[in-house]
Amino acid sequence: MSIEPSQLASLLSILSEEYTASQNFEGLSNSFHQFFSKPDFFKIGCALVALLQNKDLIVHPSQRIACIFFLYDMYRTDPIAVNPFATVFISLINSSKEERSIRELNWNMPKLSPQEKYFVCQLINSPSKELFKKTTSQILQLEAGNLNIGDFSGLQVSIAEKLSELPHMSKIGIPSILSDMETYICGHDENPQKNDLDEQNEIIEAMLVGQDAPFRKCVKPEFIRLAPPLHIDQDELIWLEENCHSPDFIWDNTILNSTNNSLNISEIRKLMTKACKTQLSISENKKLESNLRQDSSLILHLDMSPSKFSSLVEYNPSIAVMSLLSFEGKESNGISAYLDELFKIKMSVHSLEVVNNLANKVILPDEFIHLYISNCISKCESMNDEKQLQHRLVRLLCAFIQNLIKSKIIDAADLQVELKPFCIEFSAIREANQLYRTLLS
Repeated sequence: MSIEPSQLASLLSILSEEYTASQNFEGLSNSFHQFFSKPDFFKIGCALVALLQNKDLIVHPSQRIACIFFLYDMYRTDPIAVNPFATVFISLINSSKEERSIRELNWNMPKLSPQEKYFVCQLINSPSKELFKKTTSQILQLEAGNLNIGDFSGLQVSIAEKLSELPHMSKIGIPSILSDMETYICGHDENPQKNDLDEQNEIIEAMLVGQDAPFRKCVKPEFIRLAPPLHIDQDELIWLEENCHSPDFIWDNTILNSTNNSLNISEIRKLMTKACKTQLSISENKKLESNLRQDSSLILHLDMSPSKFSSLVEYNPSIAVMSLLSFEGKESNGISAYLDELFKIKMSVHSLEVVNNLANKVILPDEFIHLYISNCISKCESMNDEKQLQHRLVRLLCAFIQNLIKSKIIDAADLQVELKPFCIEFSAIREANQLYRTLLS
């Protein structure tokens, strides 16, 4: 809620004595809304209140009237009771000479002339359009004896009800800005020199601009509450601490070691991490595969997840097959999540190899095999722009399906509708012709 230097310069330009005295209220409103938008209204309003509280910074009555009008004009479309600065209007009207003679506090609102009070009451009681066509000078020249302040008790009651709902701690702070006490003794100079105006503007800038601007701070008493002492009752239970000896538990560092006599779990985990990033050497592949074959429970300690499975299939398909076989029957992480990931993997030699090996070693769901074949057929048919790669994948897919049919893993009759058009479309490829003859036999 900080005010930028450019915003302050705009605000001071429309609050200058010459401008406020020469413009009517409609002109002041147009200038204000030209410089400031609705998100800036509240912080600008707080700055205007700070200027009103410091009487030595806003000296001329026309400037005070302009400040009051801007506080009203920002929320003109809302009822006066919901205006966040409605309490300021009541404070301005109630600032009497008798009260101020008792205690002169620098954060009090300035004492208004009858003409200024009349203007504030007009703003509270739904002002007419004719009022806004006048200038501040015309308001100040009104005859004091002919002015009727009006009734504003309804607004006072509404504000009092809202203030009663606030916690007491929010209503005991005082502003952190103190005015020069000499101004209370000598009074304000209503015709300051240019040097004085420059000095005033510097003070206003130091007071309003910045994240830690003084006008945003207040002084509050520190709220300290002592912790109440614990009440000790005669019938209170007393906790007895028994000195019972309990043996210390010693961690078994070999608990996660592989049960076989080859590699420990940390080395296996490193190999599995490497397998997901690059192709393993022949010796590394044999070590990892033999460990998984001898103890399938090791897969639960290797941080394997479906998201890493696609990389494992691409770089080390045999390890991918062994990993899925190790997951088979494990309740903690079943094979279904990895089959879903395998279905999404891009069709390649390695992915077909993994599915083929799995189909020969475990019973894969028929639905998965049929969907996988249909997905591969669609992939081959959509690669019209890459003929060489398309023919290579067609040969691989036909050989893959031939192997599944010969192994009696799938029934050729279940895929007649999809496979025959596929074989006819790619009849120029030898493997497609062989698959077509297999379907006819």
